[in-house]
Formats: sequence, C-alpha cells, structure tokens
Amino acid sequence: MISNRYRGLTAILSFAALAIVVACGNDDGASAAKSVEQARVETFAARAAMNAPPGRGGQTVADTDMFVAAGQSQPDAGVGRPNVPDPVERKLIRHANATVEVDSVDAAIERLVALASELGGYVSSQNRSLLYDERLRGSVTLRIPGTHVDETLDTVRELGRIRDERVWVDDVTEEYYDLSIRLDNARDERGKLREILERARTVEDLLKVQRELSRVTGEIERMTGRMRRLTNQIEFSTITVEVVEKPRLVADTDTAIGKIVAAFRDMVDVFWSTIAAIIRFVGVAIPIVIVVALVVWILVVVVRKWRRKP
Repeated sequence: MISNRYRGLTAILSFAALAIVVACGNDDGASAAKSVEQARVETFAARAAMNAPPGRGGQTVADTDMFVAAGQSQPDAGVGRPNVPDPVERKLIRHANATVEVDSVDAAIERLVALASELGGYVSSQNRSLLYDERLRGSVTLRIPGTHVDETLDTVRELGRIRDERVWVDDVTEEYYDLSIRLDNARDERGKLREILERARTVEDLLKVQRELSRVTGEIERMTGRMRRLTNQIEFSTITVEVVEKPRLVADTDTAIGKIVAAFRDMVDVFWSTIAAIIRFVGVAIPIVIVVALVVWILVVVVRKWRRKP
C-alpha cells in the first residue's frame, strides 16, 4: 500500500517538472517577441512626443499614450518631453537670383568664380550661350557660406547694371529639428533591437528581430541623407547670377551725327566685307591656278618632246 502511494507521488512530481520545462521554453520565445513589441511601443511614443499637443499639467498626449501602451503609471508633469533647444536656433536656407548687364561676360564670370573661392564656397554650375542678336550670355550658380551672401550680392551689383534681383529665404527650422529627433529615436530603437537580438533563442525570434533591425537601419540611412542635404543647404546659400552683354550702340539716323555714325559703321562693314571677299576668292582661286598651271606644264613638255622628234 505504501509502495503504491510512493509511485503515485513520483508520477505527480514528474508531470509537474515536465510542465515547468515546457512553460519555460514558451516564455523564452514570448519574451523575445514581447521585447520587440516593447521596443516598437517605446519608439512610437518617443516619435509621437515630438509633435503632440500639450496636455494637462505640462504633459503631452504622447506621454500619456506611451505609459498606457507600456502598462505603466504616468510620471509627474515635465518628464519625458522632447529635448528641443529653447530658444530655438532658426535654420534658414537663403537663395538669390540676379541678372546683370556687363561689358564682358567672360570677365564677369571669372570674377564670380574667384569670389566664390575667396569666400570659402564653390561653383555649382556655369554655362555660356549666344543670344539671337549675337550677344554673349552666361550663367553661374554659386554655393556661398550663408554669412557672406550680402557681400556676394554687393560684388554682383558692382559688375554692371542690375536688370533683375530676387532674394528669398526658406525656413526649415521645424523640419530640421523634427528630422533630428526622429533620427535620434531611430538610433535608440536600433540599439534596443540589437540588445534583443543578442537575447533571442529561437530561429523564429531571431528572424523577426533581424527584419525589424533592417527596416530601422534603412530609415536611419534615409534620414541621415536628408539631414546632410539640409545641413549643406543651410550652411551654403545658392546664388545664381546671369550675366548678359550690353546691347550694341544703335545710332539715330534722323540726326546729322547719327547719319555720320551710320555712314562710318557702313564703311567699316564694307571694308571688312571686302577683305573677307578677297580671302574667299584667294582661297578658291589658288587651287584652280595650281591645277591650270600643272596642265599647261604637262602640255608644254609634251609639245617640246614632239617637236624634237626627226
């Protein structure tokens, strides 16, 4: 009777031990999945805290949602707010366009290129072309440090007569700080996911964490590229200058002086036209003269040989 009791007790203890082992295995897999979900919740709450409207007691709506989602009690007011500079440093992108009439397009472009180098900037693009009236036109796009924009525009005005000028500013302060906070949050999320990856014990949990880690890494790379472009545009203003040759002098032929100027201009045009015609004639005539001379020489040689025959 006692032996049967011991056998029953042993069976009960063995079943209980097996149940504990199975439960522990399930808890390990659930723990990794729960850790990934917790990282997502914390990151989402941090992102929402950037733009959430303030709630009662100085807290934001995002703060409340974060602690509800995490199953925690709310802390005192002022805890968990995003770290935004106060007062905020404005992030401005300055642009300028100008059109200038100059005596020499090449000289003006050379001056602008040298100016960009002197001020620590660089030339983004430049080109030259001819207008319908044979005047030369050029365009230069300069990237100048933001602190030297006014100095650059003063130099542009000194090149010649300003036909058009436009200066404007893009305020990207909100976008800049929003992107900066989202980038910091994404990096924090990546760090948590790496810690979870080290604790993953099953293949399924490992694959889940790796997929989430790849997604977050891709977001970080995209935001980093955008941040670099914004920073470059903030630090280097864009100034596009179009330089055009001044219109040629057109004489008023209704006055005596105008008639004299027009006659003199016509005389100069006729002179150069005559020189050009002579050059063309010589260029055409020389080959013909050479061919004719060669033919005559051959005929002379043939006739002389024919006459010498008895």
